[in-house]
Amino acid sequence: MRPGSGLWSYTFVRGAVTQTFTCRLPDDYFAEVAPARTIAFAEEVPRAHELGLGRGLTAESVVLLGPTGYDNEPRFPDEPARHKLLDLAGDLYLTGIPLRRLDVTARLSGHTDAVRAASLVSACGR
Repeated sequence: MRPGSGLWSYTFVRGAVTQTFTCRLPDDYFAEVAPARTIAFAEEVPRAHELGLGRGLTAESVVLLGPTGYDNEPRFPDEPARHKLLDLAGDLYLTGIPLRRLDVTARLSGHTDAVRAASLVSACGR
């Protein structure tokens, strides 16, 4: 993350699947980022249901990843990378810095990393 012009990129890696999605925020947000659904891993869904979790989980509400690829129709060929970028943008938005003023490149990060980065930015007084 660095001062910039809103160029954001996220690389999603799971097994043999590597996807990178790059966009300009906030310009591309509504058409290219917001529609990306959360990710569910097919092998984890039965156990989640046994535990009473994921009650609203349907093939329409998530992009479902199986061992050989998608188990349902993705909205985008790189939907997991787009959703991870959506999560990251949401977490960093909380810093109060306009998304268009940051250039962000991330790989294999999650909410914990993003919140930690946001707190560092906030501690520096923006």
